[in-house]
Order: sequence, then C-alpha cells, then structure tokens
Amino acid sequence: MAFTAGAALSAAGWAADHDDPPAWTQVHHSLGFAGADAGNVDLHWFSLWQPASDAELWRAAVPLELAGVASRAPGPADQLLLACVHGTPWSPLPPFRWIADAVTVIRAAGEQLDWDRLVAEADVDHRQVGQPR
Repeated sequence: MAFTAGAALSAAGWAADHDDPPAWTQVHHSLGFAGADAGNVDLHWFSLWQPASDAELWRAAVPLELAGVASRAPGPADQLLLACVHGTPWSPLPPFRWIADAVTVIRAAGEQLDWDRLVAEADVDHRQVGQPR
C-alpha cells in the first residue's frame, strides 16, 4: 500500500526524498515527498518506527475530508502522542518541528483533548512522553 500511495504522489508531480522509493518502503516507516509548489508530505505506512500495532489508533480515528475525498485521521490525543514521540530520537539535525506540531494539536483540540487517552496510549507500548515535574 505504501508504494501505491507513493506512486500516486509521484504521478501527481511530487518528488520522493530518496532515489528508490519501493526499496525504501521495505525498511522504513515513512518517506518524504516534495511538491512542485513548495509543499511537503511525510507519507507514513506505520504511525511510528517502534514495533507497535496501529489498530487502536485507527479504531479511534476521526473523519477527515482532504481535497474532497473522505478519509480518517488520528484523533487529537493520538496526534499529540505521535508528535511527541517523533521528537524523541537523536538526530544530527534536531527535529524541533515536533514542538510546533504538538502545540498546534493542543490549541486546535482545546478542551476536547483526551489527556487520559494520551497517557494510556503512551503506556501501552512503554512510549515515553516527557512530563514537567
């Protein structure tokens, strides 16, 4: 499925970040694409790089319409968890954008953010989300 989605993006004029997308999908959880209009898409076929089932994430997904097409997206608590976990691995170029992503999710969700779900889902696979003391 990842290669099919990547092929659709390529056919629509998006350029993959790597020379051999089909090979990349065999060993990675995502692949970036750059659009001709300066946009970027991070295509994921697994939500995280850690070995974990995505079943609960998709069970709790919320409806989404994108370019007139009905789809589903992770709910706010799951989006916040994904943003925080994406900021944890070491990288020579620190992934600071996760902070902006997390703040955006928190602000957009407001009182609807299910903090209990965030903690419960983080605990399922022993993911760690930093907490102020």
